[in-house]
Amino acid sequence: MTLLSLARLHLRLDEPDVASTTFEEILSRCESGQNLEYASEAHLGLADLCEKVGNPADALRHLRASTRIEAERRQQESIERTRRLEFVARASAVQRELEVSSRILEDTLPASIVAEIKHHGRVRPIMHPDTTVLFTDLVGFTQVAEHLGPEDLVASLDLLFGTFDAISSRWGIEKIKTIGDAYMACAGIPDHHPHHPAMAVLAALEMREVIRKMARETPAGRPAWGIRIGLHTGSVLAGVIGKTKLAYDIWGDAVNTASRMESSGIPDHINVSEAVASRIEPYFVTERRGKVYAKNKGNLDMVFVHRLRPEWSADSEGTVPSADFLARLGVAPDASVASATP
Repeated sequence: MTLLSLARLHLRLDEPDVASTTFEEILSRCESGQNLEYASEAHLGLADLCEKVGNPADALRHLRASTRIEAERRQQESIERTRRLEFVARASAVQRELEVSSRILEDTLPASIVAEIKHHGRVRPIMHPDTTVLFTDLVGFTQVAEHLGPEDLVASLDLLFGTFDAISSRWGIEKIKTIGDAYMACAGIPDHHPHHPAMAVLAALEMREVIRKMARETPAGRPAWGIRIGLHTGSVLAGVIGKTKLAYDIWGDAVNTASRMESSGIPDHINVSEAVASRIEPYFVTERRGKVYAKNKGNLDMVFVHRLRPEWSADSEGTVPSADFLARLGVAPDASVASATP
């Protein structure tokens, strides 16, 4: 039995002195413990007691004290409830911000890299000995830009590179970055795939087809974009740079060589190194160019990739791989969708 219940019992048993002492004890304890609810009830009990013994003035005093304390208690409860609601709102806002940040991080970096950042707070640079680097560059960019306003130009690039992102994602290729009107990606990172050269070439064929379709749909008399694409297979060092604006990037001679494959190519062609060609020629129609000079690299063996071989193609243009070829690559049949266009 609580002290308050005991005081009320004494009051009902018509033991005013004991009841009064007990209520006063409650008030004394409430003053030190700030228990306003008990203090309000104690004053109500004393008001009843004073009324019983014929002391209306003290009864009114205790009743007013009870009312005041009860109002104070309700005000404190309201303040505390508001604080709790504000805390929940702040916590919810922080959670939403964390979710948004997590989504941005996952859209910016590979999933395994995001997991490493969340677990360790940093990312170790990793040497990948076998990857295929892809570069694209838009041909005629200046001429097209002259016919488009700044907003339309940026919107067109955003739509085009968004389509390239979707193509890269379907083929398990990691987009690295865009540099102006150039697009850079890498197959075989952060997770290795044994057929990454073929998958990178399939992505390149799709990207070229996107540009060709855009050119066909461009009104007569207006300039249209062309594209050069270059690929090279080799080792790269991959890691995350930056403290506030994180970026997943790759470095190494393979990156430089792939860039030279692109710049040494010609519009509407996919130009690859011997390292790529030697691993994809059973499946693709190629044309050997021989030694071609590349800036800062000297003479390099270069090969044009025109299309898939008919026996490995599901369409007449040689862009869409057959089910047999997809099975050989270990790719689900619905992974290849060559109809992606901006």
